[in-house]
Order: sequence, then structure tokens, then C-alpha cells
Amino acid sequence: MREPGPAFLSIVNHLNKYPACAFLVLYNKALVLASRGSAGIASNLLTQISRLHVSGNPALGHPYHEIAQSLAPWARTELKLYALSAQATLLADAGARPPAPAGLKAGDSLEDQIETLRRLAEDLCPRQQEEHWRSLQTARAVIRMARARVLVAKRRIQDAREQLEIAVAAEPRFVEALLQLAELFLKEQSALEPDWAVRAQSWLERALEISPSCQRAQCLRSELHARAAKAA
Repeated sequence: MREPGPAFLSIVNHLNKYPACAFLVLYNKALVLASRGSAGIASNLLTQISRLHVSGNPALGHPYHEIAQSLAPWARTELKLYALSAQATLLADAGARPPAPAGLKAGDSLEDQIETLRRLAEDLCPRQQEEHWRSLQTARAVIRMARARVLVAKRRIQDAREQLEIAVAAEPRFVEALLQLAELFLKEQSALEPDWAVRAQSWLERALEISPSCQRAQCLRSELHARAAKAA
């Protein structure tokens, strides 16, 4: 049998030192699968990550089940938060109704399923909020934004706006949520306040302060200026 090479051994040593990296690879695999139309497989992987516990998770199989047993409690919690928020995004991304992720009720609406994911995230660290505060806030923001996208599709614009504002309050540097707010005011201004242009401009400025090279923000700003000039 051929001896393992130095590159392989360096990976083994790295995973021994940082076991959470194995699950970050699995998490990214799920995202790639989802982007290629395999949302069901991706959702299953994320579900298994969200169910990590002290003794691992046999459903993940070898070697992930074994590696999970060496995870620190904080790493396990953060991986679960990542997985739950990614599941919410998958649900919002699906044009047609996807199968409910494992553990959720298939008969529930997309909005209710996403709300269940939010509650699961909240319940993960009620006694450790200080330790996981940043990760929990990010997960909250991502899940709220996913719910907002579902609400926009239902033409519940004010409810969507409320969810996005909560997302930005939880994660002030969440560029995607800032852009969605700006887009709501830009494209749904008749359903919102008369000062829609000022509000859209405010959200876009905040997004561009964080990410000056964001092309989507620049395109929305150009569209805003064109619409504002036409309305003047």
C-alpha cells in the first residue's frame, strides 16, 4: 500500500487541529449543489450539519461522524447556525415549492418553514448568547432576509420591509439586506412612502460605504437617479 504523501498528511494534521474545517467544506459543497439544481441533496446535507451533537451525527457518515466528536461546543453551535440560515436561503431561492427540509412540516408554507428555522436558531444558544452573539445575529439576519423574499413574492411589501429592517438591525453591514431594502423603495415606491427616493438613496449609500465596488448597488443607484429625474 502506498504511503500517504506530505500534502495528504498536512491536510490530516490541519483537520486534527481545526476539525470544524471539514464541515465548512461540507457546507460549501451543499451551496454548490444548490446552485447546480440539487437543492434536495443540499438541504439534506445542511440538515445533518444542523443536527451535530456531542457524539457526532451518524447520518453524516465516515469520516464526518467521527470528526464531529472532536468539535468544541462553540464550533458545533456556530456550524448549526450556518446550516439553519443556509436552509432558509435555499427555501427562499426555490422558485417552485421545494420539499420541506428534514424536521420541518411539509404542509407548512415557505414562510412558516423559514420561521421554524429562525426559532431553531434562536433556541440553539439561549444560555450562551454572549458567546455566540455575532454568529446568532448573522443567522437571524440571513433568515429574516429569506423570509422577506418570500413575502415580496406574495406582494406583502410592508411585511417584507419590516423583515429586512430587522435583518439590518441585527447585522448592520449586511449588504444584501441593504440592497433589498433599496430595491423595495425603488421598485415598489407606490406601496410605500412618498419620500421613496430619499429612503432608497439612504440604503444604497450605506451599502456602498461597506462595499464601494458593488456593481448591483451602482446599477440600482443609476436606476434611482433616472427614475427620480423622470419623476421630477
